[in-house]
Amino acid sequence: MTSWGKERSRDPVRQPDAAPPEELPIRHRLVVLYVMAPLLIWLVGWFEWWFGIPAALLLGLGLRPALVGSWRVAPDRMLAGLLLVAAAWVMVSSAGGVFDVHNFDWIKHRLVFLELGRGSWPTTIASYVDAPGYLRYYLGYYMAPGLAARALGPGALNWAVPLWTWCGAALMLALFAWRFRGWAVIAAAALLVFFSGMDIVRTVLIDGTQWLALHVSFDGWPYIGLGRSPLDWGGNFGLALQYTSPFVAMLWTPQHLIGAALAVLSFVQLCRHPRFLAVSGVLVAAILFWSPMVGLGLLPFVAALFIVNGVRRLLSWQNLLLAPPLALLLVGFLLSGAVGALPHGWLWTVYENVAPKLPKVIPALYLSEFLVAAALLCVLRPRLVRDPFFLAGLATLLLIPWYKFGLWNDLMTRGALPALVLLAYFVAHVIVGNGSELVRTGRLYQRAALGGLAVVLGIGAVTPLFDLARSNNDHDFSVVRYGEFGADYSLVSALGARFHNQYLTYEQPRWLDFVLRDPGEDIPRLDLGERLTAADYAIHRVENRLVYIKERCDDAEVGTRFFLHLFPLNPGDAPGMLHGTLDFNFPEYGWRAQGDCFAVRDLPWYPVGRIRTGQIAPSGAGHAWIAHYYAPPYVERVLAEAGEPLLRAGFSVHRRKNALYYVKDSCSAADADARFRLQVTPVDQDDLWDKSDGAQFDVFDFVFSEVGARTGEDCFAEIEIPDYPIKEIRTGQYGADGSLAWEATVAVEQ
Repeated sequence: MTSWGKERSRDPVRQPDAAPPEELPIRHRLVVLYVMAPLLIWLVGWFEWWFGIPAALLLGLGLRPALVGSWRVAPDRMLAGLLLVAAAWVMVSSAGGVFDVHNFDWIKHRLVFLELGRGSWPTTIASYVDAPGYLRYYLGYYMAPGLAARALGPGALNWAVPLWTWCGAALMLALFAWRFRGWAVIAAAALLVFFSGMDIVRTVLIDGTQWLALHVSFDGWPYIGLGRSPLDWGGNFGLALQYTSPFVAMLWTPQHLIGAALAVLSFVQLCRHPRFLAVSGVLVAAILFWSPMVGLGLLPFVAALFIVNGVRRLLSWQNLLLAPPLALLLVGFLLSGAVGALPHGWLWTVYENVAPKLPKVIPALYLSEFLVAAALLCVLRPRLVRDPFFLAGLATLLLIPWYKFGLWNDLMTRGALPALVLLAYFVAHVIVGNGSELVRTGRLYQRAALGGLAVVLGIGAVTPLFDLARSNNDHDFSVVRYGEFGADYSLVSALGARFHNQYLTYEQPRWLDFVLRDPGEDIPRLDLGERLTAADYAIHRVENRLVYIKERCDDAEVGTRFFLHLFPLNPGDAPGMLHGTLDFNFPEYGWRAQGDCFAVRDLPWYPVGRIRTGQIAPSGAGHAWIAHYYAPPYVERVLAEAGEPLLRAGFSVHRRKNALYYVKDSCSAADADARFRLQVTPVDQDDLWDKSDGAQFDVFDFVFSEVGARTGEDCFAEIEIPDYPIKEIRTGQYGADGSLAWEATVAVEQ
């Protein structure tokens, strides 16, 4: 009797004398089809026919040995029950996007589906410059529903997305419950659904119990307030460390979980099957199309596959001739553009402020997430300490937190999923497969270990229940109707600027651009509206974001940094802040698009009255250029509060509190570039800012463009003055020859 042969076995430990059947089990053949179908669609739909069609045919030919065999399925009520469990899991997890959960992940999912369904292939997105943005993302989860939408219209996504998600969930549970019989099939499936680390224990021990504020209300839709959201990020002092449970992954990012589970379970269950081994390299390459981080998380299991079989059994023509070119094609596609701008680095360098907390956080994370469960498993199944797959999973979970990649540490949250699914699989074989036998015949320490493992599972189940309650609060089961989304609902308009680098590219590699299809149509340029400032970069405001554009920029622009200071229209909108500072660098928020540069920066939620922005000089000291923008309501309010001007000359000058305002109607470009002289004489000479030169007044010469802006046809500038009592203000404007074109003096009444 063996673990991976036809015979039933409750022992998950691999046996060296396994004798697999000639053909793959039907469920594993379906897995191969499910994982590879999006890749075949992509090759045929996105590439020139002379490249895509032969590549798809060659890939199909290589997969043939893994797909041949009888497709007759015997009736099985437990299989029907498994399909119902999968349907229930998808239903409570927003039904594959059918129910609007108002969550960023599903906003992004819907956008990618819609862009695939209504755009050209390759999918191009309208941008702020003339060059189109290409959709560059791991599209394995999206291609099949996107094809349905492309053929039948966006409304087809209403059924295609949940159907595709349900198929993936059903295959995942079918693999997980393989070799179980009777009600053990349903029990094993339920164990995967509710499997999680003991997040609540870690959170309580480190963050305390003050966040436990259960509140339930039934005003219309029931609201379950739990005082924290979400639970699995808790207890890490702000470090982006999360071992994502299967339920949480299915709720928000099903593509990562489905790809991880189907791949790692196939590896373990068919680790000696010659037909599977022949295409295993192709499967690993294809997983990159589902989730690159999951692909990285699979590498330790690839090493385990070599340990189990040696090199020779894996030397098939598919693994040698198909897998490497496919992997290179996908890596070239996924890394095109500015992916390198995403945050990355060792944990102690990325989070310098909380690095001293690591000796406390990491052990607590390990113990609460997997170490206790792994130790109890080794007590119950000592042979696991020699199992390459178990050791590969343990090594992954130990090492993956130490390097961050992605805005939310995607390398850890996604890359750890194969190891977590495999840990759940070993637990299921002990608890569900051998639990009753251990209770009857096991020794005392084995029963104690079994009870401890059950307690760990029970505590861990709090996390999926917590997230289920949290998702309940985010929606009222209103149905998403894809056909009702307009063209203005797009990736560029709906996603925050910081996320664009993950989904779009403006610079395809030359070799990739050569084999990709020509979209064959002019990509419209997004409406930029009015230019706000005059500077090296044209700065536009589009809804709630700023767009910086510079035509014909050079390579040096890619390393530039910008500063952005925002003053709220109403000071009470940003309590405790004189202004918001949103400094940023070009690689993180910007792109080069066929010779042009542009960057996008989201604005905060409050209405902005004044914007001060510029480019930091390469030396880091001073600025290369600076520009201002004043919102019309801000100008109207300050002038109304300032009242009549102090003087009327070339410009009228108003005073409000400790600021002067220079205003001119219908000003010219020369006025906007003019230089001014401002002298402020204090009542008390001891109040002078700098008395070392014996000056009788403070002098503030300035260039209008550095403190002011053209608002429509008018010019408006704001300059701060000292807060000491002022006796006299003298100001004027320099002419082209350097002399004062006008000058005026006003005595200030105190």
